[in-house]
Amino acid sequence: MELDKGNMGVGLLGLGTVGQGVARLLAANREEIARKAGCGLVPVSALVRDGARQRSGLPDGLRVTSDPGGFADDPSVNLVVDAMGGVEPARRHVLRALGSGRPVVMANKQLLATCGQELFGAAAAAGVDLLFEASVCSGVPVLRALREGLAGDRVTALAGVLNGTTNYILTRMERGASFAEAIAEAQSRGIAEADPAADLEGRDAAWKLAILASTAFGVRVRPDMVETTGLDGVTRRDLEVGGSLGLRLKLLATARSDGDGGVEARVEPAFVKKEHALAQVEGEDNAVLIDANAAGKVMLSGPGAGGNSAAAAIVSDLIEAARNLRLGVRRSGCGCRGDAVKAEEKPLRSVVIDTAGAAGRLAACGIGFQHCQAVADVAVLITAPARRAELEGALGRDRGPGRAGQGRFWVWDGG
Repeated sequence: MELDKGNMGVGLLGLGTVGQGVARLLAANREEIARKAGCGLVPVSALVRDGARQRSGLPDGLRVTSDPGGFADDPSVNLVVDAMGGVEPARRHVLRALGSGRPVVMANKQLLATCGQELFGAAAAAGVDLLFEASVCSGVPVLRALREGLAGDRVTALAGVLNGTTNYILTRMERGASFAEAIAEAQSRGIAEADPAADLEGRDAAWKLAILASTAFGVRVRPDMVETTGLDGVTRRDLEVGGSLGLRLKLLATARSDGDGGVEARVEPAFVKKEHALAQVEGEDNAVLIDANAAGKVMLSGPGAGGNSAAAAIVSDLIEAARNLRLGVRRSGCGCRGDAVKAEEKPLRSVVIDTAGAAGRLAACGIGFQHCQAVADVAVLITAPARRAELEGALGRDRGPGRAGQGRFWVWDGG
């Protein structure tokens, strides 16, 4: 790996929307970036699956290759960006880059959430940076806020809208679109992938929440620890009923630490009071509410999807990585002190829509309800706070609270 005192070469793993956004931003803002990094950052090589595919609007001098060996051995590549997505082959390429002493900047939340321990170990062994701001909330600097702005504080809880695709779909459904129509519109606008399953099933948000919670609480939270429910089956009636009660439905990601290594983490459709800031997050925007002992409640929000937003976060990390490489230093790794365990769940209220005999079954199980009314010719109950197992026992385990489309949703009360 050859270092040019005046410039550093950037290699891109993947040249899709995000990868192209990085290449173009490096070219468009080259003077400003060079001033901040202390050297120029030049996109020199991109590893892609199909090297023959025509791509327009790329910076001059950017070599596009489908040869992993040629990319890895290219001496002009000093910094590597993983904008490839997925676990393999991205994992192999990232490990090879780290092993060769190249810092890596990641936007790949699935890889980081599932293989983070291995990747951080490889970075530590090589003595180089592994930076990942763009892996959560794209250009919204929530990870930097946790790692730097709140480094001296103790974060106790997180809540957020972490997936721009599903938030856009829910916003459009509130305005009259069907579930299918909202998905199609999101795809036509480039907000949803051709296969949006990872978004709709909540997996994308769960990967992001695992990264957020690990960073915030200092213990490793694996994606399989995040109880996850997607949007499949949510109807406009569900949103209309919530609206009549002063609530909005969000695919909400929440995590809470018990302070002793225990974490409760969930991604699920949940009602939020309309006046709460998280309920007011519209379209493809993301937002994260951080609850810390000294700082109190801190909220960050902004565009959570799109190549330009992600590119801004990646280039910010590239500037830091370039500075550190020039100085011969590295940022500390993940800082996790071990694996998290599941904490005891917090009781929550639930909205129960059009479930015949629900009030009697709840009462028989000792669960009260705080509100009961008819909305659009259906009966709606809001229960007193209860645990999930208790509500499932009362209303039927096969259709547990929080499962989309079953007329049962949790109410997040902002704590």
